[in-house]
Amino acid sequence: MHPIIREVYDAEIFRREGHQLVDLLADYLRDVAATDQWSALTWQSPEAAFDFLERHVAE
Repeated sequence: MHPIIREVYDAEIFRREGHQLVDLLADYLRDVAATDQWSALTWQSPEAAFDFLERHVAE
């Protein structure tokens, strides 16, 4: 097996990277909960989002 393929499918690397991702998400949830800011983006209706894109995105 090619070394790159072996590394990609290495269970310990997957476990370590997975734990880092979970830690990152947990920190984000902790920080958001502490500030009472629960949205990642300001919500807008699909119509408003479409209108914004029509005005600001060149074809």
